[in-house]
Amino acid sequence: MSATVQVLDASLTLVHQEIPHIPTVTIDVWLRGGTVMETTAERGVAHFVEHMVFKGTARVKPGEFDRLVESLGSVTSAATSYDYTRYSLTTPREHFKTVLPYLGEMLLGAQIPETELEAERQVVLAELAQAWSNPDWISYQFLLATIFDNHPYGSPVIGSETEVNQLQREHLCYFHHKFYQNSPIVVVVVGSLPLDQVLEPVQSAFHRPIADTPPCPQYPVPPLPGIIREELYLPHLPQDRLLLAWLGPRATELQGTIGMELLSHILGEGRHSRLPLTLKPWGNHVSSGYIAQEWGGFFTISTYLEQEQRQAVESTILQVTRDLAAHPITAEELKRAQRALHHNFAFLMESPPELAHFLGYHALLGSYDLCHHWDTLYPELVWQTTAPDLLHLAQTYLLSHRYVSLHITTSPPQFAESGVNGLECSDVKP
Repeated sequence: MSATVQVLDASLTLVHQEIPHIPTVTIDVWLRGGTVMETTAERGVAHFVEHMVFKGTARVKPGEFDRLVESLGSVTSAATSYDYTRYSLTTPREHFKTVLPYLGEMLLGAQIPETELEAERQVVLAELAQAWSNPDWISYQFLLATIFDNHPYGSPVIGSETEVNQLQREHLCYFHHKFYQNSPIVVVVVGSLPLDQVLEPVQSAFHRPIADTPPCPQYPVPPLPGIIREELYLPHLPQDRLLLAWLGPRATELQGTIGMELLSHILGEGRHSRLPLTLKPWGNHVSSGYIAQEWGGFFTISTYLEQEQRQAVESTILQVTRDLAAHPITAEELKRAQRALHHNFAFLMESPPELAHFLGYHALLGSYDLCHHWDTLYPELVWQTTAPDLLHLAQTYLLSHRYVSLHITTSPPQFAESGVNGLECSDVKP
């Protein structure tokens, strides 16, 4: 069930996966126009452009595309991230050739009309206000700002209120011209159409001549300088929370990212993992995870706790990670983590939109071999990972002298603990 990857020309790569037994087709379009590509003077522009591309073209009036999609029983979504912007459309297979040209027209021919700009700015600002009312979002953004510092990964994708208000039509048009009209695009088609019914329509809808573009800028993530402890005051939380974070391998280092996911299973996912068992006497709920990104990922451990437990809980978590880096894990632990990761992957890939997401992201990164053989290569890499491999990853990344500790507290900060900075929510809100 391998996918086909065809680099059609400098402007367009097609990834196709036929699934004959389903009645729908998912079309995913991936662009490099993510937050990393913004300058400091235009933070938030990638997300704003994502909103504005649906406001019409020279041939499609505002709202016409949405009405067409809904009338045909299709659904659309869009998302801006640090490394990319992604547009997704799922439609009954008989309407594929109808909706595809409209999707290409909307993305490549967006006019970004001045008459629609201010109304959509208010939509973006309302989205931003809603985000700042969510304690989980605030905590996550503050963690990113701490661990990535001045790197683009440390800035909110949506931008700040001041930054969004400063964006003018010329900023949006320039960004759209550069990353939609004049940069390579990946189109993924997953569903019940064979390649010969997909190739020409995709090429017709998305091919365009592009000028020579300079090489993609490099954004390596700098290492952490040491231990960084911060305290964030969010009075409306039901309970204090502790977040620990370490930098990790890039998304293109697939064996390393799979290894970090296995370490996450061993440390904090499931009742038999190490941290839930260790923290069980205190009744703490604990979880872990790894987020892979193009220029550098990060590993997190999160737990709820009472305020007076912070030092003891952090010390206990660090002892568990030190043990992981000092002794190879057991064969039973490794097999349990491999089985869980393999099963999770297989379950996720049963969804055509999730499969399109997986193929599109890795094609954008240039990992074509993984796209060709996604159904076999990823599981093989999971099961080929050894205990010494995980030991090396833990020793390389889960360092007890280079990590971020963020205490999110419901009590006002005391500023008494040496090395801890205290901030209120209002201090970090733009």
